[in-house]
Amino acid sequence: MPTVNIYLSPNAPREKIVPLLPLFRERIAQQLTSVQRRIVPVEVSIRVLTVDAAAMISPFEMEIKAQQYSDRVKRCDEICLHLKEFVLSHAPYLPDVSVWLELTELGHSFIDATGA
Repeated sequence: MPTVNIYLSPNAPREKIVPLLPLFRERIAQQLTSVQRRIVPVEVSIRVLTVDAAAMISPFEMEIKAQQYSDRVKRCDEICLHLKEFVLSHAPYLPDVSVWLELTELGHSFIDATGA
């Protein structure tokens, strides 16, 4: 179950970004789908936070935490670049976007839907 934190500077137009969340959720699920695990959009949890921008790299920063599957490790930079391009294509008013993918051993409080 990937979790996504989107950090916005106070200057980023939250009212324009929030309606895009279903698209972001779908694309994140597509990018994180791996040989080991298919991700569907409802499994992606996205939180949007407006933060003090004094030390941010970009006005829109996306931090994704997901399980460390081997093919994700091989593609992690590619995944981040594709997601950055996707966000910029849907939010051209943003001057820049930064995306990080943190791959970890992941525990969660949900029952595995596959029964495995």
